Amino acid sequence: MAWIHNQFDRYLLSYRAGGGNLVACLSCYTSSPWQYVGRLVFYADHVPPNATSGENLPSLHFSAAQFNDVIDILRYEKPLFLRMDTDTLSGDLATSSEEIGEQEP
Repeated sequence: MAWIHNQFDRYLLSYRAGGGNLVACLSCYTSSPWQYVGRLVFYADHVPPNATSGENLPSLHFSAAQFNDVIDILRYEKPLFLRMDTDTLSGDLATSSEEIGEQEP
């Protein structure tokens, strides 16, 4: 089992209008050096399987109903990671371990 484990600290949000199944896309980047590391994609109805683009660039797919939860994680947690098992294509948006009750500044 091989894992992609990409840390990021910046994102670009594209929120789609005009119909279709794709609702929003969060492209994730590192800032030093500036580099694209993967994306989080949100769908209105049918959520396709996760995928990879390039060698180590995960594309994690979510229901649009999960959008606010993900945005809250991006706003309040750090550091953040995109992780994916390349054998099963299961993946997640993850934080590092932190103490219980710790609050971000």
